[in-house]
Amino acid sequence: PFELDEHGCLKNFDPTADYFSPEHRAMLTSTGSVPATVTFATDFSIEYFHTFKVLRNLKTSKVYVLHQCGAGDAPPAASLPADAAGAPVFTVPVQSWSTGSTVAIAFMEDLGLMNKAALIDHSYASSSCLLKLAAPECDVVTTMAGDYSGETGAWATAVRASSSTLHFTDSWGTGKSHSAVDVMFDTTSDPSALARAEWIKFASAFFNLEPHANRLFAEIKAKFEQTKAHLAAAAVVGSVVAPKVLWVSAATTGQWGGPASISTSSFKLDYVKAAGGVTPSAADLALHCTADSATSAMTATDIASGYTKGYTCTDAEMKAVLAGIDVVIDETYHVDNTYTHDMFVTKLNFSSAETAAVYPFLNNKVLRWDRLMVQSAIAFGGAWYEDAIVRADIVVDDLASYLHPTQAPSGYVPRFFRNIAAGETVTLATAAGCDDPYATCPGETAPPSPPMELNSCVFSSCVVAKPDPFELDEHGCLKNFDPTA
Repeated sequence: PFELDEHGCLKNFDPTADYFSPEHRAMLTSTGSVPATVTFATDFSIEYFHTFKVLRNLKTSKVYVLHQCGAGDAPPAASLPADAAGAPVFTVPVQSWSTGSTVAIAFMEDLGLMNKAALIDHSYASSSCLLKLAAPECDVVTTMAGDYSGETGAWATAVRASSSTLHFTDSWGTGKSHSAVDVMFDTTSDPSALARAEWIKFASAFFNLEPHANRLFAEIKAKFEQTKAHLAAAAVVGSVVAPKVLWVSAATTGQWGGPASISTSSFKLDYVKAAGGVTPSAADLALHCTADSATSAMTATDIASGYTKGYTCTDAEMKAVLAGIDVVIDETYHVDNTYTHDMFVTKLNFSSAETAAVYPFLNNKVLRWDRLMVQSAIAFGGAWYEDAIVRADIVVDDLASYLHPTQAPSGYVPRFFRNIAAGETVTLATAAGCDDPYATCPGETAPPSPPMELNSCVFSSCVVAKPDPFELDEHGCLKNFDPTA
């Protein structure tokens, strides 16, 4: 209903118009009413006004005001909610972004915004499209290694000197710029697997892409729940039996060392359950190991079931709790891509006397989430801390392919997990793996931008936008004409 220029700014501002009507808002569900204020996942909310929106990180109480470009002056303090007075104001849609963490990269890539990146700390980033865009022969995205030198350090100075008007950090201040453009993007602190993925709506709000994010999240959620429902149905008819699964880490030494541990963070319990596995009860785990008192990033349901974030164990306690476990997900830290099953056995002090009859996972299923890694000039990084966060559906499909291989699609190749008990090795990401047609280098032509997605609404009741089903060429002409369409 209103005309935008090439930057997404209003051409003709009407002070009586609602520029963030339900058609433009983030939605809580794929179908339903779209109120002006909605809380998403557990830890963020968006409140819509006619020319601006208020984005809240509920975990940290940080508030951000997002003002539509071309809609006059920024809103005066008197028109803002009380908690937004004095909050940083971002003109949206943002034209250029940056980050010193891997967490935001996959969200930006899924939203089609990699070419808008001004500066990224690439030290641990596994995105093939980032590798492509940052390569010297492309040089579309500037990358540099972050540092820990604070406000006067090279990294923070470079971010502030860049064209970025939005810098993703987190409540720990990872790679922050020490400026007003810092935004706490705390997706990894939200408890459940799907809540972490839903932060794509938070990121999208800075680019006025909420309807697009609604559709992307709806697709991820539908695939996640489809796998979960399929395996639950297979269990009912006896086609599969739920294996017992634990996420473990071996004891480590040195400055950051600690005892062996079991992780029961809610998002991991979600993955196991959706993939057709079962986690031992909190009571069973507490029989052998010591429960962590922390319940942050845990769902109310898991807390009610007695779980905390995890358990610490002595060597003997770890062996006792692992007896009868079918699948172990080994999270022991390792610096590069050389971790093997023999290392796992050694680190957990298993010997040849301990058999698979007692420890079924030993010769069968020891998984790690390091299947896709990257080797930069600085260090090895992995996709687990990048696109695994937003693509909860792929994580569950991966895990299900190991827990119930007969139920997996023929030829399925996992993205995040590998079975070190079967000798599976790490794959290193390369620029050749970039399949985003909009991640273009000089001399390459991107396809025409898809039309703006909007929620389909009748008054305040809406359904998620659907992608255009027709494939068009660079001139907007149909590639494959169907006379019945």
